[in-house]
Formats: sequence, structure tokens, C-alpha cells
Amino acid sequence: MKKVVLIICLITFSGCDKYPFLPDAYSEIFLGNWKWYGTSCPFSGSYQPADSAGYTIQLTFDQHGKYHYFKNDTLLFSTSYRFNFDYSHNGTDHYKLKLENEDHYFNAFITKFNTTDILVLGEANPDACELYYGRL
Repeated sequence: MKKVVLIICLITFSGCDKYPFLPDAYSEIFLGNWKWYGTSCPFSGSYQPADSAGYTIQLTFDQHGKYHYFKNDTLLFSTSYRFNFDYSHNGTDHYKLKLENEDHYFNAFITKFNTTDILVLGEANPDACELYYGRL
């Protein structure tokens, strides 16, 4: 009987995709942990590096469709998320990030700095600040 259960488990789990609970196909590139690097506000022309803030922020997009927000390594909240493709510009795909219980979307795209993936998040307003997160 133990062999039958083991075989069923192996067949079940070996046939699964790497991320079987993704809320949508676009989310895979965003999966993982992201550390806040800084914030740029184009309207005021200011930039705040994370090192000068006196605290840390980390985001996690998990494979079960949950977004986790940490400040100083303490989980402040978790919610469901969804990415939708918005447009492509100069080879970079831009997305709309929707967090559950939020009434607006965030603009999101990934770029590179040296060899590090950088997640850029901002509200859908040209004067809004952009937050930069490096992939951990």
C-alpha cells in the first residue's frame, strides 16, 4: 500500500508546472523577493536612496498569487495580486499590477542595472514617484 501511495505522489508532483498556482502568465517574471533600492520623484526632481531612509522594505510575489510587504523584516501585510500586460516600449514590456482591495493599478516593469533585475513600480500618474527594487 505504501508503494502505491508513493507512486501516486510521484506521478502527481512530477507532472506539475514549476509554478502551478500562478494567478496569470505574466506574473512569472515578477516572482521572488525584491529589496527596495530607492525612490525617484520626477515632479520634484528628488531621489531618496534606501540606505538613507533608516529602514528596509522588501516585497515578495509568491507562486500562489500572494504579495507580501515587509518593513525592517517584519511582515506588514499580504494580499492577492495580478499582473496584466499593458504595452511594450523599446523592447521592455510594461504591466499593470492590481493588488486585491486596492482601487487603482500600479505601473510595473523590469529593467537591468549591470546584471541585477530592477523592478520599477509607480502609480498610474506621470507625476507620481517611482520605487526601485532589486531582485534578491
